Amino acid sequence: MQTTAWAVAADTLYQLNYHNSLFLNGSRGFFMPQLNSIQIASDGKVAKFQAEVIDQAEGGLKFADGRLSGSIAIFHSTLANRRNYQFVNGATAGSASVELVNLISTKTTGLEGVLNVRLLDGLTFTSNATYQHDRYTQYSPVAACTDCVGNALGRQPAVEANVGLTYVFRGFDASIRDTYTGTTYTSDRNNIKLAAYQIAGLDLGYTNQFSGGDKVRVSVSIYNLFDTDAATEGNPRQGTDQTGGQAYFIGRDVLPRRLFVRLNYKF
Repeated sequence: MQTTAWAVAADTLYQLNYHNSLFLNGSRGFFMPQLNSIQIASDGKVAKFQAEVIDQAEGGLKFADGRLSGSIAIFHSTLANRRNYQFVNGATAGSASVELVNLISTKTTGLEGVLNVRLLDGLTFTSNATYQHDRYTQYSPVAACTDCVGNALGRQPAVEANVGLTYVFRGFDASIRDTYTGTTYTSDRNNIKLAAYQIAGLDLGYTNQFSGGDKVRVSVSIYNLFDTDAATEGNPRQGTDQTGGQAYFIGRDVLPRRLFVRLNYKF
């Protein structure tokens, strides 16, 4: 059995005036199949295969006027025939992990925006935000989750945002940024919701350029500046079976505050 798949991308831009432009782009693509996503018959031939196709479309406005620039856009995407593999705990303690395979399809509609402001010479404010409404449109076999169709995707926040300030002056640079991650569900069943959290970062550096064109930069940066404590996901080994209200909750925490010292040399 032979299979084929095709991909295409197109975009257009229309300039309204010197400061504003409308844009529209769309694409259809497919993912190269992995060996474990192809079912092989007893005669060694491909017994069944459906291409994993993703369709995307986005349109909006771009603007730039003096110290202000950015964009706002609406997007929509669909994913079909995704073979989703999960390794979950066995039925009894100490038993081997079990591989669960579900054929899923999803759709997502959202809004995203970018806003950059040059506050002063050398000082810039940057920001972006995304809101998305994603849902499962297919989930089979449904033995692991009889009510997953219509649910939000697990571990995918509906809202994400970034803000930051950057200052550059005579070789010195400094930036502070904050990333916001909205509430997420631990699994496709949507039975446990994790709280939103923010992670801030700080970066300070100095760059020296030599007469020959070589550059050296020394910097210090701090990840998770305010030592935020939050859970980024639940326990993927429990799949959709993880529940709340237990004596303890297994999950992955935000990494604690960390300090980095870097030396970069460009020649």
